[in-house]
Amino acid sequence: MAFCAVAANPTQRIKADRVQPEQADLSEPMDYLYSLPPSPAPNDNPGAIQGSAPVGYKAVVANVWAWQSKPGNYNFGNGVARRARIVETNLRNKTMGSDLVSGELEAEVIAEITVGEGMMNDFGFMSGPCAIYLLEFVTLSSCICLGLATGIRPEGVSTNMEVQWHGPAPQGTVLRLVGTTIAFNKRSSTCRGEIYDKGTGKLLVSFKHIVAALRIDSKVVQSYVNQQKSRL
Repeated sequence: MAFCAVAANPTQRIKADRVQPEQADLSEPMDYLYSLPPSPAPNDNPGAIQGSAPVGYKAVVANVWAWQSKPGNYNFGNGVARRARIVETNLRNKTMGSDLVSGELEAEVIAEITVGEGMMNDFGFMSGPCAIYLLEFVTLSSCICLGLATGIRPEGVSTNMEVQWHGPAPQGTVLRLVGTTIAFNKRSSTCRGEIYDKGTGKLLVSFKHIVAALRIDSKVVQSYVNQQKSRL
């Protein structure tokens, strides 16, 4: 998954209520995100996702997550990501006050998944690579949400990941995945991520993720999306 920050027009804001792919005007900097097919279950109802972000942003985050883990996609860990359910997407001011337009923003995406088949090591606990994979998904999803609000395009390549394990997650544990933007601009993005045991509230894994901007023309991205659609 390689979505994070590339500068478009920072003053341009994508319409939050445009969620239907057929309505997308692909001449706009990030409208290729709106051209993705709607997410199937468990993220097929963006209106049911909690949080302060507009429902249109929630839909795009869900659609990108589904697109990156769609059936027939042989990416690493694909079957695992499809089982995660996005439960909350927030957009809020990092500074004092509550004005979401003039203040510096941060985005947060929260998802849940139960430790099960394809996620565990030989001892029956969630494996380290699986934890990193899920944290990559949720942190980059927070970048997508903030990119929609600021006009900063969400493509990039990971340049640094720092991870610490604080406790095991045995089979059957319901995990709460949290991704939050820390710094977000046209050159790079920094996010933090955590995995909690939903039942106990215990922090299991903490994560820091830095992504460098990757300048890709919108038409190139849209061409790739169209090619992938034809293979479904």
